[in-house]
Amino acid sequence: MEEKYNEFLKKIGIDLSDLNHPISKEFCLMLKSKDKNIIRCYENLLKNMIIDILLIKQHSLTDYIYYINKLKKKDISFWGERFEICWYAALLHRIKTPIDNIRRGKAGIEADFVFELDNESFEIETTSLTFSQKSKKSDPIAKIISSINTKEKMQYATKNCMLVIDISNLMFYRKILNNFRSTIADISKEIDSKFGAIIFSEGYHIIDENNFQYGTRIYELFQEGIPSKLKNFITYNSIPIDKDSSSEKTIFFKNS
Repeated sequence: MEEKYNEFLKKIGIDLSDLNHPISKEFCLMLKSKDKNIIRCYENLLKNMIIDILLIKQHSLTDYIYYINKLKKKDISFWGERFEICWYAALLHRIKTPIDNIRRGKAGIEADFVFELDNESFEIETTSLTFSQKSKKSDPIAKIISSINTKEKMQYATKNCMLVIDISNLMFYRKILNNFRSTIADISKEIDSKFGAIIFSEGYHIIDENNFQYGTRIYELFQEGIPSKLKNFITYNSIPIDKDSSSEKTIFFKNS
């Protein structure tokens, strides 16, 4: 880990040698890996999270302090916080569609992020799913559906809101099918969502000795009644991976 990033973490009160903190614990677990690419991936995720926090600071000092205070806590989920911070920074600095008045939503009432498109308000809620490597009983599809059902009960579950679920951990440990499009078909049979769209997000690394990048692959599940503005927003900011793919795309950003 480069010293400048270590120094930033120390500055905000996170010591990577403190194994009682979830970020430090995850970092030390990765360092034990024999796969250098896994170590490099985690370091890259941590560095990109710091870069994203600094991008948020340019937009709102209040939100910057909010995330710094959350990261200091010892009961956080590193993956969940990283995912939310990453999306906020992407909305602020990396999307192609001009959006207005982006802000953090009011806890429990609004989704994570609220913004305007052509004077109409939309929201984005993010959540992250993880699985223990030791668990053999976990049903990943059931966990995804359970997560969706939990969010469906919230006040912000409307057609003007998209729910974004981070499935990177599930894909990484091969807990679900590599062909996630068939999994989406199974999930769509189980739910009738209040959300305008459900987006499954998988982080991946392009591993090249001279060009190590982090990108995001998405699988979209549009719901009946989604506003055209929201659907166009998702579609316009997405790039199909191949000509035959109707639901598998990359979205919004690549961090170098």
